[in-house]
Amino acid sequence: MNKWNSSVLALLLFAHAAAAYNDQDVVNFSVSGNITQSVCSVTVPGRVDLGVYARQDLAFAGAHSANIPFTINLTGCTQGLTRATVTFTGMPYDDGSWGSVIYANQADAGAQGIGLQIYNADGASPVNLANGVSYTFPVDAQTAGGNLTLIARLYSPEGKSTAGEFSSAVTLNFIYN
Repeated sequence: MNKWNSSVLALLLFAHAAAAYNDQDVVNFSVSGNITQSVCSVTVPGRVDLGVYARQDLAFAGAHSANIPFTINLTGCTQGLTRATVTFTGMPYDDGSWGSVIYANQADAGAQGIGLQIYNADGASPVNLANGVSYTFPVDAQTAGGNLTLIARLYSPEGKSTAGEFSSAVTLNFIYN
């Protein structure tokens, strides 16, 4: 019996030691945060007036109207933004070889043989901001805003322009970083 008591006592000591070894503290804590969507208020002119031109002014391949500047303004940008990327989309010119670089005239029964070109005018190398093209420009952390000056003009790719109205809609999609 004494041997049995010794075995039980040893077993209890080992069990107690194992229990002490497996003791653990459980601490619960929570983490919280807030994910915000980066945004800016965007102001663009509702309409850019390209002016009135004589048909013969656009009657040769590569002819274009005057460059008409306009500005996209970003204000009230989310703190921490450093740049904005704008993607231009619109109806491409209906001639496949030119459709990737100029926008189509969407005026009903409008002038034919001319399209719209848009370029950056921010001092960087000129980029033709055609359908599907993206352009990145800085957002100033101090002012929480930025500006992108652009140029719009009529363009005659083949010199076969006809008289009539011109209208083209371009959509701007912004991504902020």
